[in-house]
Formats: sequence, C-alpha cells, structure tokens
Amino acid sequence: MDNLELNINITGFSAEIKPTVREDNIKAYVTWIFKTESAAVKIYGGTIRVKPFGKDGKLILTYEPPAIRTRGGYIKAMFIEDKQLFKTLCDYTINLYCKQTGEVRGILSVEDVNMDEIPANL
Repeated sequence: MDNLELNINITGFSAEIKPTVREDNIKAYVTWIFKTESAAVKIYGGTIRVKPFGKDGKLILTYEPPAIRTRGGYIKAMFIEDKQLFKTLCDYTINLYCKQTGEVRGILSVEDVNMDEIPANL
C-alpha cells in the first residue's frame, strides 16, 4: 500500500462543546478541531460522559471518542497512539466543559490518572 504524503503541521487545538440534558450518562457532544497551516481538521461525534472510575467507582467526567455501532457493541472510530497526548486533549476538553457549565470535574488533572487503567483500545 502506498502512502500519500501530506506534510500537514498541526498548529493548534480546540474543542467545540455542546452541553445536553439527557437521562443517560451523556453530558455534552464534542467536536475536536486540529488547526493546521491550511485548514482545520474536525473530528465530530465525541461525547463527555459521567462514568465510574477506579476501584471505588467514583463518578467522573470522561471524554469518549466517536464510535461506530456494530452488532457486538461499539468500535472506537479514532485512535491516537500517544496515550499521554490523548489524555492531554481529553483533559483540555473536560476542563473546557467544566468552565462552560460550572460542573465539577472529579479527577483534578491528567497526573491523577493511572495510565495502566486506560484500556489499550483508546
């Protein structure tokens, strides 16, 4: 398979947060925007959710990347190999949501996350 070289440099990152009121665990819909020298690359379909975390099941806000529904459940539709970069982008997104809504975050910062507890398929 041949690769197409694009030489795109990411110059910035932002997120569009659209809070929602629902009875399930979804708190907001998210679009990630990677700014480049020529145009923005937008990733639609992410969500901010309330989920239990850790052994005590403490409820926290999390970012969930877009997913595709299959017969067996959902498959993540995007993947960032660098887990620390992914967590940094999630941290930024959740902090932006909290700033917009006044909601309390749960986990204070990315340093509070045990990287070994993050599933490998994120």
